[in-house]
Amino acid sequence: MIRHYELGVVINPDLSEEQIEAQMLRVGQIIETRGGQITHLDRWGRRRMSYPIQRHRDGYYAFIDLEMDSAAVRDIDRQLLVQENIMRHLLTMIDPRALTERQRRRDMEAARVAMAQQRAAEAAARAAAPPAEVAPAQPSAEVGQPATEEAPAPAELAPAAAAAPEPAADATVTPAPDETTPVE
Repeated sequence: MIRHYELGVVINPDLSEEQIEAQMLRVGQIIETRGGQITHLDRWGRRRMSYPIQRHRDGYYAFIDLEMDSAAVRDIDRQLLVQENIMRHLLTMIDPRALTERQRRRDMEAARVAMAQQRAAEAAARAAAPPAEVAPAQPSAEVGQPATEEAPAPAELAPAAAAAPEPAADATVTPAPDETTPVE
C-alpha cells in the first residue's frame, strides 16, 4: 500500500558540498530503486546538534517527503544504516491531515514568492519608464466672482520648485491651505 513518509537525515559535517550532494543523490537512488517517489526535499544545511554524535557537534540536516510502498520501509532503513556518512536518520509516516496542511503551506509560500516577484518586476518597469509631465493646475474662481488673479507664468514657478524639497515617489503632495497652486 502506497503511503506518505518523511525521512530526516543528519549527514557528517566534515564532508565537502560536493560530497554532501553525492550522498543526497545516493539516498534518492535508494528510495527510487525501492519503488519510492520523492515529493519534496527540504535542505536545512549545517546546524548545531544538541549533543555530540560520533564526536561531531554539527550536522548537515535534510528532510525528504516521499511516497512508497509500506513493504519497502525496512529495506530503506537497513540501507541507510550501512551508509557511513549518515550519522542519524528517521523515517516516519505522515498523517494525511498534516500532509494536506503541508501542501497548503507550500502553495501559499509559492504564491507569496510569485507575488513578490511580480511586484519587483512592476517596480522595475515603473523605474525604467520616463516620468510623465503634469501641467500646473489653474486656480478655480468662486461662483459668481470673476477670476481676478492670473495663473503664474512658468518662469515664476521655477524658483518655487527649486526651493521645495523633492517629494518621494510614493508620497502624495497636498498643498498648504494658503497656497493656490500645487508645487510639483
